[in-house]
Amino acid sequence: MNKKEARVKHSGIVTKIKNDLITVNIINASACSSCKSKTYCSLSDKKNKLIIVKNHAASSSLKVGDSVNVIMDLSIGFKAIFIGYLIPFFILLIALITSFIFTQNEVTSGLISIFVLFPYYFGVYLLRDRLTKNFEFNIETY
Repeated sequence: MNKKEARVKHSGIVTKIKNDLITVNIINASACSSCKSKTYCSLSDKKNKLIIVKNHAASSSLKVGDSVNVIMDLSIGFKAIFIGYLIPFFILLIALITSFIFTQNEVTSGLISIFVLFPYYFGVYLLRDRLTKNFEFNIETY
């Protein structure tokens, strides 16, 4: 897989430009978004996501309302899944098994395993500035 294929691209609209940060609104629509009955159907899933991108020299000519593509390397997405889902899952699983061995009580071990995640997510919250530097998006104009 070459470098160009290992990227995720979403189209969006520039909503705010402030100093060196550009806010892009991405509309994440489900597969049924093109259906004519989507206004009557509760399955229609349409979400707005705001992505903040560093303003580089190449994107300095952008204005609010411009259509752009937000690009992210696929490896960064895997890293985010690893930090946000896989590590907590294994922490939860290990805490559940360990606490059940010691307590022999399912409710207690379940609660302990959930409370063990609080320090992990608090640590992620404290390291958010350092983590943000690793998750960088780029902008491509049409």
